[in-house]
Amino acid sequence: LMPGMNGVDVLKKARSLQPEAMRILLTGFADKQNAIRALNEAGIYQYLEKPWDNDHLLMVLRNALREKGLRQQLAEKIRTLDRLIVQHDELAERQQRLEQDLEMAARVQRSLLPDCFPEIPGLRIDSFYRPCDAIGGDYFDFLRRDGQTWILVSDVSGHGIQAALASMLMKAIFQDSGASSVGPTQLLTEMNARLKKFLPEGIYAAAAVICVDDQDATVRFVNAGLPFPFVLRSGPRRLDEVPLPGFPLGMFSGVG
Repeated sequence: LMPGMNGVDVLKKARSLQPEAMRILLTGFADKQNAIRALNEAGIYQYLEKPWDNDHLLMVLRNALREKGLRQQLAEKIRTLDRLIVQHDELAERQQRLEQDLEMAARVQRSLLPDCFPEIPGLRIDSFYRPCDAIGGDYFDFLRRDGQTWILVSDVSGHGIQAALASMLMKAIFQDSGASSVGPTQLLTEMNARLKKFLPEGIYAAAAVICVDDQDATVRFVNAGLPFPFVLRSGPRRLDEVPLPGFPLGMFSGVG
């Protein structure tokens, strides 16, 4: 019974000023219509009629405070969830861009590999290339020199982008050094010196060069850290391992 505003209007005003507050209507008028209005329009937590029981009122207050605390915790969890959703969307977008970049890098790396090998009478050369990740450090190539075919097989230490970049460096050094090297041993010596200069500390490349004479198909094999090759011999057929030790490229200076 107030001039200008009634109790429901006061509660509605309180709701607009402090929407998180727990509003309790305590009245001596058993007016159900006003109680319904208070519930619907003012969003009250509880409706109590006079006379009241103190213990019951204290219980209502304790429950209201507990519910307000739970609402605050829920609101904070919702805000945290919203932040996580935004972060997840940002990470998903970055992941998509990264996958696109990796796919482009993989296409560039595959384009550096030879499509086919030269035809050599009495010899067939095949290759199969599939990295365990989108890009990797495995690489092979060949060049033609004075009636010979020099084939490089290499494996850069590690995986991923750094190994792929090192394998691209291998191609440039192999093609450049192979143009002037006298033989495969000198070629690996020159490649070792250059890779030691340009590769970061802890990165190296195991490699081997196979030199095939186009006329008689004789093969020379020079190894720098790859597993020993095997030779399948005929008459009688047997498989022999050829021990060819050698240090990986880019690991030590002055190794030939």
